[in-house]
Amino acid sequence: MPIPVPVALFVDRYIPGGTQRQILELLARLDRRRFRVHPVCFHADGDWFGRLANLDEPPALFPIWGFRRPHTGRQLLAFARWCREKRIEVLHTFDVYSNIFGLPAAALAPVPVRIGSRRGYIEPPGLRRLQRAAYTAAHRIAANSTSAADRLRAEGVPAERILVIPNGIDATAFPAREYPARPRRLAAVACLREEKRLDVLLAAAPRILARYPDAEIRIAGDGECRGALEAQARTLGVSGRVTFLGHRDDVADLLTASDIFVLPSRAEAFPNAVMEAMASGLPVVASDVGGIPELVDDGRTGRLVPPGEPETLAEAVLGLMDDPARAAELGRAGRRRVDTTFSMDRMVDRFERLYMEELDARLAPPRPRGVRQRVKHAMMRTYLGSGFPAARNAVNARLGRGRLTVLVYHQVKDPANDCSTVGTAAFREQMAFLARRYRVLPLREAVDEAGDGGHVVAITFDDGYKDNATIAAPILRSLSLPATFFVSTNMIDTTLPFPHDVEQRRPPQEHMTWDDLRELAAQGFDVGSHTLNHADLGVVPLAEAEQELRASRLRIEGELNMPIRMFAFPYGHPRNMRRDTIAAAQREYAICCAASGGHNTAPVDPGLVRRIVVSTGVTFLAFQALLEGWPMLRLDNPYREAEPAGAPVPS
Repeated sequence: MPIPVPVALFVDRYIPGGTQRQILELLARLDRRRFRVHPVCFHADGDWFGRLANLDEPPALFPIWGFRRPHTGRQLLAFARWCREKRIEVLHTFDVYSNIFGLPAAALAPVPVRIGSRRGYIEPPGLRRLQRAAYTAAHRIAANSTSAADRLRAEGVPAERILVIPNGIDATAFPAREYPARPRRLAAVACLREEKRLDVLLAAAPRILARYPDAEIRIAGDGECRGALEAQARTLGVSGRVTFLGHRDDVADLLTASDIFVLPSRAEAFPNAVMEAMASGLPVVASDVGGIPELVDDGRTGRLVPPGEPETLAEAVLGLMDDPARAAELGRAGRRRVDTTFSMDRMVDRFERLYMEELDARLAPPRPRGVRQRVKHAMMRTYLGSGFPAARNAVNARLGRGRLTVLVYHQVKDPANDCSTVGTAAFREQMAFLARRYRVLPLREAVDEAGDGGHVVAITFDDGYKDNATIAAPILRSLSLPATFFVSTNMIDTTLPFPHDVEQRRPPQEHMTWDDLRELAAQGFDVGSHTLNHADLGVVPLAEAEQELRASRLRIEGELNMPIRMFAFPYGHPRNMRRDTIAAAQREYAICCAASGGHNTAPVDPGLVRRIVVSTGVTFLAFQALLEGWPMLRLDNPYREAEPAGAPVPS
């Protein structure tokens, strides 16, 4: 059995809060067969510190009282020594204070993999500058929402080092709900700080109570603003219908005993309180800020309102109280969204993958290069530096002959030890380069936009492997890059091997599920057909080809409830299609793609779009050269048959 990887998870202290709840779940759920988990914090205070007693390793404490004291420097050095003594291989810091302290210390140790976090926005400018400096010691920064990732990019953190891993929740802790005919019980759960703007909810209370005098508002949580909020309730004359509950550990019970959840914050990253309310089946009324819109789809899983507007907030709440059936519909939809998208198991799996991928990338030995590869790379560098690609592009632009480059991937995972897989670090580097240097559009738009005279790039995936959803898609989302996923529908939700996997004697590969595809579509990615069974349309009879084409489209449309207008030929080379099967595909789909042929020059034929396969062994230099027209010397599809043992690594 392999030795578990020593991992340290660092948070400032275990006071009740959303970040602490997430890290406690992660500490408990990380696979002990793969990881030896060490909790780290500054202080032993906080109501939840005692929960660490059940873990395998005792918490390591490095108390500090500010960043200007000499003692803090001594503790930083002590933490670096502790990392060396424990042979920590992955450090993950979770908040602003642990980021500032832990990441530089881990670099000093040095810890091979250092991961920072961005989980909130409310930080004084001085701390924000310190945190930005500390991020330079991190290999990756995990944001818990797209909006938090956007803030990181705005602060100058390189996009290729940012990824988004949303918070998770265990929905099984929340029982099924019976919806009342008269929803009157409003709940808010939050730390009572200024940015939560619970004063807005209190300001909305008189209007709510004017229509429904029997309504009640219960506010769970404690904090510096409690006294001011209680005074405001008395001033407004609503203190008899508003209850301040203080800190509660029985949040699930409280939500079960409520009818509508309200959170009027002026700033949020990815609030656990909203996730808990949705898991409880409550209709949610919340501010349209930060990561809340990534949870609450306005009009479908809840209501979003502008921050700081009591009248608008009251109107949204009253709308649900006036229409109990609508309130129940939103509550049920929110519960379904949490079940399918934000499970705790999914979050833990994403972090486990991140730790191992980064560790593999940092510790992997460099691949030796032979004379042939060195010569080829020298030619590529000369080509890219010659000025010819830029001059050709300028001439084509003047002639209105735009170029469309469509890249096709199959798998993104580690280790990348076969022809069909691109390693995670290589894929991330390639995507970051595209985001910086090229105009990347969805395939359906790129086919038309190529006629404008510029160079347009589209990203596609074939087959429907699981890692497309769990590894590739999060990287694409973190960089705001679109992509199209072509899937063979009879392989979805199964363990059936693809024909080329059988030919190459590959071990079983995990496929996507329909829920994965629904989530990809919900995230804005496009989905297309790749036949039912990955059929070779250069071989099968026409009637069978027509069935493969039509039935695949209808199945995807039925499962995703959306029109499917794009198709990719399996294998995708000229021998894998015929005139009659090409015509059949064009009757079913608006855009049909090959997997060969290189670049497309305007006007692009949507009936047979050329693509470039990016496969194992494509170096970053080769990737840049291919984008700029480096000749495609490989004529055979590398996924059709395995390369012989000892074959040179392709460029």
